[in-house]
Amino acid sequence: MSLKKSRRPAFKAMAIVVLFVIALPACSGARMNPVYSQSMVEPISVQEHSATEIVLRYKVRPESSHYSGGVDYERVGDTLRVVIGRCAVGAPCEPMAKSVIPLDDSWQAEVHLPYDGSRVVVVHSDGEKQVYP
Repeated sequence: MSLKKSRRPAFKAMAIVVLFVIALPACSGARMNPVYSQSMVEPISVQEHSATEIVLRYKVRPESSHYSGGVDYERVGDTLRVVIGRCAVGAPCEPMAKSVIPLDDSWQAEVHLPYDGSRVVVVHSDGEKQVYP
């Protein structure tokens, strides 16, 4: 009986480690996994908002079960890489930069991103495109 009890903490610890190892790549890789092709989100425009921030606008595709609530981004060398997010309606969705305007007749989303003078590249499912400067 005491042998079974002594194995439980080790088993629980191992189960937690296995879950963590499985979940970590899924969480970190999912953020920068592009779903939209370039043609689905064009036109994309970028304007400087301040010395440390830019405004990125892109077309939002009307879908019945998904929407774009914003973008995820990462710094890679001298490039800010941006991926337009796609969220399932009714499911939790937390993009790094959320759209700051309600959708209007032009179906445009607007996000504000940190900027330090580097290149800005939008990553699409069918390639990448430098959008600023």
